[in-house]
Amino acid sequence: MTAITIEIDDSKLSRYADSFLALAWHVAQANPAPFGDHRAGELVEHIGREIIRRWLGKVPPELWHHQGSHSPHKWLSQFARYTPGEGHQSLPAFSAEHREAFHAGHWSIKPEAAAALLPAGGEVVAAAIEWQEAKRPGGDFMRGVRAEKALAEALEVLLKTSTDSDAPAEEVSP
Repeated sequence: MTAITIEIDDSKLSRYADSFLALAWHVAQANPAPFGDHRAGELVEHIGREIIRRWLGKVPPELWHHQGSHSPHKWLSQFARYTPGEGHQSLPAFSAEHREAFHAGHWSIKPEAAAALLPAGGEVVAAAIEWQEAKRPGGDFMRGVRAEKALAEALEVLLKTSTDSDAPAEEVSP
């Protein structure tokens, strides 16, 4: 029969090769010391912590799960929608040109959010969006005229509604 003695210096664990550290873990677990032996338990803890320290050093950390911009974006997107800049779909995804075209877009208030914030506000926003779309270069001139008229009518209704009301506006919370 052959007996093998393996010495483990827990003050030098950070210097051991990964393969020896794995061996040290198995040896420390197979230690014939009685259950509850303080030194045996301490050695296993030190080896385990060194293994975890090395493993965490090689594992990429989660960087993007929570970000400071998430909260404002969450609230903004409840009341507005983002329309990316024109032409971004035809560009190669993740290219600099695609990113630039996408970020050339704009935020527009959601008509339903405007309606919740101000009586008749939804109609004004919808009319303003239609007017904005109609006024784009190359748009139909008559569509623009009709949209401008609809916007003016919606604004008149909004102004009449807001001046006729003596009651305070309802408080809207996100």
